[in-house]
Amino acid sequence: MYKITSIKNIESLVGFESTWRRLFDTSKEKNFFVSYEWVYEWLSSGVFKGLFRIDIVWFNDECILIAPMKESTYLYFFKKLSFLNDPMMADYSDFLFADNSKYVDSLSFLLDYYKSKYKKIELERIKGTSLAYDFFSRSKDLNLAVCECPYISLDGGWDEYLKSRPKKLRQELRTTRNKLNKNFEGKWSFSSFSISKDDYEKLVLLHLERQKFKVGSSIFSKKENVTFFSNLINRYGAEKKVDLSSLSVNDEIVSICLSLNFFGTYYYWIPTFNEKFKGYSLGKLHQAYLIEKAFEDSSCTAFDFMIGNESYKLKWATGISNCYKIMSYELPFLKSLEIFRLQIRKKLKDIKNSNKLLSNLWREFSKKLGY
Repeated sequence: MYKITSIKNIESLVGFESTWRRLFDTSKEKNFFVSYEWVYEWLSSGVFKGLFRIDIVWFNDECILIAPMKESTYLYFFKKLSFLNDPMMADYSDFLFADNSKYVDSLSFLLDYYKSKYKKIELERIKGTSLAYDFFSRSKDLNLAVCECPYISLDGGWDEYLKSRPKKLRQELRTTRNKLNKNFEGKWSFSSFSISKDDYEKLVLLHLERQKFKVGSSIFSKKENVTFFSNLINRYGAEKKVDLSSLSVNDEIVSICLSLNFFGTYYYWIPTFNEKFKGYSLGKLHQAYLIEKAFEDSSCTAFDFMIGNESYKLKWATGISNCYKIMSYELPFLKSLEIFRLQIRKKLKDIKNSNKLLSNLWREFSKKLGY
């Protein structure tokens, strides 16, 4: 009844494009990170290094499930399977299902196949609204909520929505506009869906500079990542699937954000700003313009802040969805080992967060390691 075929090279992926697009168009899962656009760029740009397999489940010669996966090792010699995406680059991962009732049986069939070949299956990050999570929530696999994803349901109009936001937030927006008008009257502006090479280079530069004041390294610290995002913008910017919006003062970009605009959802993705304007709350004003434009777009039904429950996101959000990590082990002791590791990690994190000195030491240590 069901059969599985696999794609393991770019040439075969290109030949499968039309089938992938047809399945995506009819699926309820409109996740950009499982679209053909994303997967093709991810694999063809050279940023991904490793063994990939894209598995397709067929039912009577009909493609009903696509699974973009990668192979690696666990504890040096156990075979591990996980989603193709790098969680640092793609906020969400998932399976792509046909819009019918066969998804449960087809996913169960595929997982049985995987469990016969791999000691560990690690699936991160699946949204709680996904059909896949609906399946895993009833399974015996290790199921962890790993992050929250605030969003805005674009019901009604912008003015009505803005009135529902905290008074302090609305006051901040007025203060920022007044401050810009006082110091740069007629010399500041907002721009969206107007992408240029110079704008992208400014995004990279500001993100690298801004990251110096934060834990970890910039997503643009690797040249291959810079090339990947450049390709993504060049390929899909004209179709308005990718947006590079900005706030400028004296014709210089001081706040910029790389976002996605895909199948009715606007994804607020990679923002950054000029540290010299830190006291202006430019980020909130920039967000306000983007949210207003999303309300004005009749095809847009949601504004997704993506992973992370930062306070600024929660002030805008009308709802929160969870993302989950699913882990399945062939050997019971591996599952027990993972649970123990997670418990120790949580205790160490709690200790770090409760001590300002340790938090500062971790910040400096992580920068040197490039985390």
